[in-house]
Amino acid sequence: MAKEKIKDFFSVSATQKRGYFLLAIIFLLILFAPKIYKAFIFDTETIDFEKDRTVIEAFISSLQFQNSNQYGSEDRGKYKMNLDFPESSAAKSKLYPFPFNPNNLPVEQWIEMGFTQKQVQSIKKYEQKGGRFYTKKDVKKLWAISPEEYNIIEPFIQLPDTLSERQYYRNTPKEEKTYQIVELNSADTTMLKTLPGIGSSFARKIYNYKFKLGGFHSKFQLLEIKDMDSSRFAGIESYIDVNPWLIRKIDINTADFDKLSSHPYINNNIAISIINYRNRHGKYNTTEDIMKSELIDLNLYTKLAPYLTTE
Repeated sequence: MAKEKIKDFFSVSATQKRGYFLLAIIFLLILFAPKIYKAFIFDTETIDFEKDRTVIEAFISSLQFQNSNQYGSEDRGKYKMNLDFPESSAAKSKLYPFPFNPNNLPVEQWIEMGFTQKQVQSIKKYEQKGGRFYTKKDVKKLWAISPEEYNIIEPFIQLPDTLSERQYYRNTPKEEKTYQIVELNSADTTMLKTLPGIGSSFARKIYNYKFKLGGFHSKFQLLEIKDMDSSRFAGIESYIDVNPWLIRKIDINTADFDKLSSHPYINNNIAISIINYRNRHGKYNTTEDIMKSELIDLNLYTKLAPYLTTE
């Protein structure tokens, strides 16, 4: 009984046999279909684009003609595309240069030559950052301009191919030296020599005069120094400062003849006059009282006032 069941399970009817046979044929067709397709249907002939070169070039020329109508230039569209050198040929068809100096060239003229807005913006950013063109090769360094484009515009650039050594140093921007502000009343000769145009000799003159005065109350007092002309003073004026609180003052109630006469603004006679008035009338109440001397007028007192005290 069991054997009959097993036999019935594996037995195949005539209809099933035909179905299995049909499936086998379909499977074989699917398996070998690509080879049959290549062998009997697909033509593997290589496409020769040279046959269509004339057609392609004619199509490109028609596009260039449309471009000439769009921009209104009679010259645009006359150049025929060379498919052997596509990049160079494309640049030549795009650009229409004229003699120009690239330094500060207006945006409109860059565009008129055929450069795009993006290219021109890059060039102008270079100029805004201080960039300048001294030779033709400086233009070649711009990443916005391709080598093919540079080769086309190079003959039209109104700049020398190279600079002589003299021209190079003349055109190369000099690095400006920076100077620190020097406070005159606290500065020694070393600090004074850091000022533009001030060497050891002149630094010593400034220092000695400051010592005799007791300090500067105005930077313009430097003009009182021998050989300090207006041009030398103008060169250092922006780099000097004065702190009047550092001035050493003279007590006119206690100073003797040597102390008074050593000051550049007080000669021997004025020193004697100040002492004599003090001896006759007693101590000065204010510094203005020294104008009671016949030798001291308002102009002289104005010069002396920052250096006087009655304490």
